[in-house]
Parts: sequence; C-alpha cells; structure tokens
Amino acid sequence: MSVEIEGSKLENCPLNKDKLVELIETCYEKLKDNFENDKFIQEILSSLNSHSSIYKYIVTITGLDINNLNDNNMNLNIVNSFGASWSPKKDGLYNYVINKENEDSEQQKMSQLLITIIWISK
Repeated sequence: MSVEIEGSKLENCPLNKDKLVELIETCYEKLKDNFENDKFIQEILSSLNSHSSIYKYIVTITGLDINNLNDNNMNLNIVNSFGASWSPKKDGLYNYVINKENEDSEQQKMSQLLITIIWISK
C-alpha cells in the first residue's frame, strides 16, 4: 500500500526538490531512534531557517498507522487539505511521506508520516 501525494507546488521553493527531500530525510535520520513529532518539526524548521530567512515556514506532520496488512479487504484513503491566502508567485507547499520502520516484525503494521512544508514570503 502506498500513499499518493498531490498538490505540491515547488516552482518557487527556497530549495530545489532534491535538497528539500534531503533536508527532511536528514532530520528524520537524526531523530528516528528517539522520535517525537515536536522535535522533528523543530529540527526541520531550524534547518529551513538556516537556508533562507526571507520566508516564514509552517511544518505539519500527519501520522498514519495501518494494522492488519494481511486483510485483503482493507482500503484506506487519507485526505489532507490545506488552504491559504498567499501569493502564488512567492509562496508554496511541499508534501513528503516517510515510511517508519516497524519495531515489531511479528506485528502486521505499517506506519507513515506525511510531512507538509509551507513557505510564505515575508
């Protein structure tokens, strides 16, 4: 099962897509052994602020836990909506999914994090 992400707007991102994904993954790797949403958000915000100070940033995390992966009838659909009043030439957002490792390999469970990064020109 995979989660599809739509609605990213990277044309005016302060970082190119590869650097933004690397930033997210680096922050996750740094904290994954002692993961907490608040620490992860702060790590991402700190890294973003060090790259560009001409933007304000908002980071959200949506967690997804899927149990009973062997159930063929399981169907999951998640909708994460975002609305803003902004300048489409300067502002935007990017969504990214991290598949969390399952610590209990006997348990049929999958965990994902949906990270949304929003930049707004100051």
